Amino acid sequence: MWVYFERGFVSVVETRPASQNLVVRGRVLEDVLNFANQVMERRLAAKLILDTPDRDYQHRIILSREQVAGAMTKLVMNLHYDNFKNRVADFDRSRNQVMHRLWSETLALTPGYSRWEGYEDPVIDEPDEEPGPTRRLRGEICPNCDGGGQEPGMLLDMPCTVCHGREVLWNADT
Repeated sequence: MWVYFERGFVSVVETRPASQNLVVRGRVLEDVLNFANQVMERRLAAKLILDTPDRDYQHRIILSREQVAGAMTKLVMNLHYDNFKNRVADFDRSRNQVMHRLWSETLALTPGYSRWEGYEDPVIDEPDEEPGPTRRLRGEICPNCDGGGQEPGMLLDMPCTVCHGREVLWNADT
């Protein structure tokens, strides 16, 4: 299970062989500490974290199912925001961009949604070609709000994910 919360991202999986314990894994040490800190003191969590530099998740801690459930409960009970992506930006602007890309990619799961409907792939190498009205390059920073970039090199016909502005002309050179 992937868990994104305002101060981190962890992956939670069952230990092998299956037991009452779960492995909470993270790519960033601070993320694992922030999750474990929901149910134990940070100093204890730091001592229990296993570093696995050759794995896709470099930091791991083994917790009981009850501890993971407790951490999740605490995160939910302390949820006090109406926009997750913006809340992440309060702590880490670079993670905010990752959340926008994740949001954009999962938008493709919406039934009936087609990000490519009516569009051909853009030719990014030719700077003379700019997106037309209501079309903008994904991955560029919105000039209206200075945020909301998506994955580079794709065209969108949708509002900025931060300020919800439309009819914006912009490209990588601006």
